[in-house]
Amino acid sequence: MNPIGLNLVRETILWYDIFSPENPDPELGMEELVEDKQAGTGPAVGLFSNFDYATLPNNEWQFYYYITIHLPNLVSVTSAFEYKFIADNFNWDQFFTLETIRPSFVKAVENCVTLFLEFCEDHGLARGTGLTQEGCLPDAGLIDQISSDVVDTYFRFYKINDMANYPAQVQIQLYRKRNQETYISLTLTFEVLLDILFFNNGFNRKHNREVFFKEVPELKFYTLWLKCSAMADRDVELTEMDTHFFLIGVACAVQIMLGEKGDLFIPSLEEKGFTEEARKIWFKTSAALLKIFREGDYGSVPGEEIDWTKLIR
Repeated sequence: MNPIGLNLVRETILWYDIFSPENPDPELGMEELVEDKQAGTGPAVGLFSNFDYATLPNNEWQFYYYITIHLPNLVSVTSAFEYKFIADNFNWDQFFTLETIRPSFVKAVENCVTLFLEFCEDHGLARGTGLTQEGCLPDAGLIDQISSDVVDTYFRFYKINDMANYPAQVQIQLYRKRNQETYISLTLTFEVLLDILFFNNGFNRKHNREVFFKEVPELKFYTLWLKCSAMADRDVELTEMDTHFFLIGVACAVQIMLGEKGDLFIPSLEEKGFTEEARKIWFKTSAALLKIFREGDYGSVPGEEIDWTKLIR
């Protein structure tokens, strides 16, 4: 049953890590929530899930599941599932019910397992593992438990935080018309951060995630990443909270790009079409953005006081 017209509008792999002797599995302690029902006949597969949500203009509501499937010593894949609905005179209390959460979670998990298995097949990781769709899926009892935990977490924690931060979550602070400079400003910032946190083996990515996510909560980073990627073909509108976290990301990315590790990004940026000219545009627009907030009502730029060149390894 889908009582509020909830639609799954996007599913994507956010990031992955393929393990090897040169890139050992850093998460061997991850709790294994899903295990092959025939003990000893299939691989132990860990599954970890979390959620976030956002209220957008025009009565648009978005809800996100972030699900990681982890096969120890082989691969870890984190995927995002974005749901959207339109509703007037609505609040999140009405959304967080088992009637809504359980079926949406079931669909997200099923699709996540499909993405995971396709990824493993495409990268030659499935051979000899015994991976199956059924073996990766949680049983009904675990589905019920996770669904109940989502509802409970919202009412015990998220709702209280929403009440304390409501204006910052809905008021638009950063607005930019869609153009080439805006596209480069958003996209290249995230390309640098994604290299630092997830994809560039020249960095200590696990350490970098730990220090960066102390300043920008991991779930908020994922949601901001998805929001900004969706703005590639339209005007940019970021709330006060989104702007705060985005500025931290810009400050971090600029410092690292200007530092001694800056050359580590050039091959991947060139491969993705971010030429030297595009990088110059990014530096210029980023400096202008930081200046606006440094000299405006903020009086400073969030994250700029941190020496990211010392924290990021």
